Amino acid sequence: MQIYNYITTNSVNGKQYIGVHCTDNINDGYIGSGLCLLRAIKKYGKRNFIKEILAYCDSEMEGHRNEEKYIKEFNTLFPNGYNLSPTGGIKYGGKMGETTKHKLKIIALERGCKPPPNSFAGYKHSEESKLKISTANSGKVSAFKNKSHTEEAKEKNRLAHIGRQVSEETRKKLSEAHIESWEKRRKAGTDKRTYKLSDKQRQNLSNALKGKKKPPRSEEHIKNLTKAITGRKLSLEHRKNLSQALRGKKKPPRTKEHQEKLTLSIRLTKKIKTA
Repeated sequence: MQIYNYITTNSVNGKQYIGVHCTDNINDGYIGSGLCLLRAIKKYGKRNFIKEILAYCDSEMEGHRNEEKYIKEFNTLFPNGYNLSPTGGIKYGGKMGETTKHKLKIIALERGCKPPPNSFAGYKHSEESKLKISTANSGKVSAFKNKSHTEEAKEKNRLAHIGRQVSEETRKKLSEAHIESWEKRRKAGTDKRTYKLSDKQRQNLSNALKGKKKPPRSEEHIKNLTKAITGRKLSLEHRKNLSQALRGKKKPPRTKEHQEKLTLSIRLTKKIKTA
């Protein structure tokens, strides 16, 4: 594996780009992958760009540290050159130059959007754009299909969300989005709440769940449920539906374990009310 810093020059306008590259083949034809550089290559053609090796490095990190020095030395920062960051790769602690930030801000404002980093906020795709995205993605199978997260990944995800708080504005936006989505599904007749399962589907679900026991609820879980239900009032329509669903059904006798859980739940409810 060879690691080196290079400079790519546009022979048409003289603009240059500094980068770092790791490869097993020194003649792999790579000349850079910066955003501005790629646009320039598309405009002028790859044949009008010349790459020269500046220095070989012992590690990729060393190469990225050298980028800042060479960008300053050859003055390749946008708009004089094709580098957007004065310190090289953004993922290695680099940052955008003030000129780049200013240009991106102007572009965002012209679109009627908020300035970066939320440059797409407030902007909506046109119907033509939506159709193109839909056509491009139709027939594609998700890379995660028939796969599931490992226990380690689940634990990392859980820990990452502990203590995370959502602002009232975000809650409102999520609520509106859910309502809009539900209305669309309801009108299309694809909403699960209005969709009735066939007898075969019911039987398949019944067979799949037979013999499976729900894990016992923890004391904290029961406390959270009790808190959520306390003070909740059912609508007349909801009560009527429950009454019709339970009509003619006999309650099974309560087990000792069930009775203990109910007693614990009642005690917790009383503690919450007095707290």
